[in-house]
Amino acid sequence: GIAATDGANILINPDKFFDFSLPERTFIAAHECVHNVFGDVELLHRCKASKVVPMHDGTSLPFDNLTMQKAMDIRINALLKSSKIGKPPKDGHYDDKFTGQESVLDIYQKTYKKKPDG
Repeated sequence: GIAATDGANILINPDKFFDFSLPERTFIAAHECVHNVFGDVELLHRCKASKVVPMHDGTSLPFDNLTMQKAMDIRINALLKSSKIGKPPKDGHYDDKFTGQESVLDIYQKTYKKKPDG
């Protein structure tokens, strides 16, 4: 990976990070900071432990780590793009249907696809 967070620290892979332009590095670093601002690591832990993602209407969906990671990234990337912070790298989770103002739970619900049984 290029960058990650553990909820308190930003982890950067210098072998990949410095291949990006300064505006792209700004976007990447801001992206990881916003994960911490939103408490995404803690939410991932709670959902993984309970095996469900609580919805705002009181229902829940099964927890899928990749879908949740994607939903979190879509929300953050949309927020950073609309705020004009840095320049989004070509590779990443982007979905122009979202503005960054949506809850990660709403994005999860809209992007979740039920897995076939078995």
